[in-house]
Amino acid sequence: MLTQHHSAAPLLGVMAKYWTPGRVKTRLGQTIGIEKSAQMHRLFCLHLAQTLGTTAWADAVNLVSADWQRQFVVAPDADCERFQRELPADWIVASQGDGDLGDRINRWFKSTATKGHRVLIGADCPLIDVTLIDQALRALDQQDVVLGPAQDGGYYLIGISGTNSSRIEQLTQSITWSTETVYQDTCRNAEHAGLSVATLPIKQDVDTIDELNALIIQLKRHVAPLDLNHPNTRLLAEMEAILS
Repeated sequence: MLTQHHSAAPLLGVMAKYWTPGRVKTRLGQTIGIEKSAQMHRLFCLHLAQTLGTTAWADAVNLVSADWQRQFVVAPDADCERFQRELPADWIVASQGDGDLGDRINRWFKSTATKGHRVLIGADCPLIDVTLIDQALRALDQQDVVLGPAQDGGYYLIGISGTNSSRIEQLTQSITWSTETVYQDTCRNAEHAGLSVATLPIKQDVDTIDELNALIIQLKRHVAPLDLNHPNTRLLAEMEAILS
C-alpha cells in the first residue's frame, strides 16, 4: 500500500516547457514534424498531470492525499499562465527561471526548502506513475538523495530528503548537461559531498522516433485492450491519433 512518508508535506515537481512548435522535442520533430512533436509533448504533460494527480493517489491508497503538493515547473516564464489554464485544479505552476538545467534544478529545490521530501521529474517519460513516486519517497526515508537513471545516461527523477534542503548545489556542480555522463557525474558529486544515494529502475525518455516507437510497442504489449478507461489506453490512442 502507498503511504505518506514525512511529517512535512512532500512536494512533486514536473519540469516542462510550454508546447510551442519548434521549441520542444526538436529531435522528434525532425521525423514527425514540429507541430506533431509539440502535440506529443503536450500530451505527455497532461497525461502526467492526470496520472500523478490527486485522483490517481486516491485510487491507489483509497484516500485523497490533500496535503500532497504538485507543481509543474515551467519554461519560458511568459507561458506559465497559459500552461496553468490547461492543468487540472490540483496542480499549480512555478517558473523555471534562467540558466542551464543545473541552475533551474537548484532554484526549484531552494525555493521549496521548507517542504518535506521533494521529488522532481522531467516530462519526457510519460509512464512515471504514483507507484514509482511512492518508491522514491520511501527511498528518501532512508537515503539523502534518490535518482532515476535514464537509458541515455541522464536521469528522469531526482529527489532530496527533507533534511538535505541546502545541499542541492553540491549535486549539480561541474555537470555537462545533455551528455551520457550526467547520471554518473551526479552520483560522483553525491559521494564527494557525503550524501547517500538510492537508485530507481532505469527508464527511457522519449526524445526520438525510435524511443517513441518503443513506447508505443510497450503500451500495446501491456495495456489491456478492453480497459478503455485506463489512462495508458487513452495515452496510446492519443499518440496514434497525433501520428495518423
